[in-house]
Amino acid sequence: MDDVHTPWQPNVAQAAAVKGKGRDAREDKFLAVLVAMDAEIGRLVAGLRAAGELDDTLIVFTSDNGPTIGADTPGSAGPYRGRKASLYEGGIRQPLIVRWPGQVRPGSRDMRSVVQAVDLYPTLASIAGAARPVGMDGIDVSAAWRGRVLTKRPDLYTHIARPAAERAFGPHYSIRSGPWKLLMDADGSAVELYDIARDPQEKHDRTATAPQVAERLKTKLSAWIGRLPPRPTAAN
Repeated sequence: MDDVHTPWQPNVAQAAAVKGKGRDAREDKFLAVLVAMDAEIGRLVAGLRAAGELDDTLIVFTSDNGPTIGADTPGSAGPYRGRKASLYEGGIRQPLIVRWPGQVRPGSRDMRSVVQAVDLYPTLASIAGAARPVGMDGIDVSAAWRGRVLTKRPDLYTHIARPAAERAFGPHYSIRSGPWKLLMDADGSAVELYDIARDPQEKHDRTATAPQVAERLKTKLSAWIGRLPPRPTAAN
């Protein structure tokens, strides 16, 4: 579902139901599509229940990025730095809600396991007993869903493609290795290092105080960037 993705275009009835509930007309539209999405999810759940399949169905909710760009736009990243179009935690840290009767304990929370969207395919393939394609990124994190905290995993690499004019949103590449996260641009500039376990709000750049960690992760990230396919050029 992408109801809450811009542009927000509720119908007349949806808009009327929340008119005046937001801070302005734009937020009213956001709230309208949010309520509409909630209603559609309700229809899905009701349909599964009516078919007697709800307790045999794994339901996963997540998102692809943080709230839309702009200081005064709807949505909040809570205490985290950044928003959409940023590799700071506010741009990439998303809720992951899993309903899996008999496997996920209702009401349980895991704030320590580090997972990424690339883990969804191998995880769901493992649960379904399907073969995992060779060379696929990501790992099976179903054990974390079942309540066993993920204490170790391969490094996570991330890239976001943005025009140079959007430089204010931070570096374009990052690596997460254990508690450490390093961000930088492709040419090795704009390096920032954070201990996410202790500083999830990314307030304290550790590049100067943990130079060996910074160099190690910079080397890894540079090697990964070097293996990426070339970016396509605009057609003439």
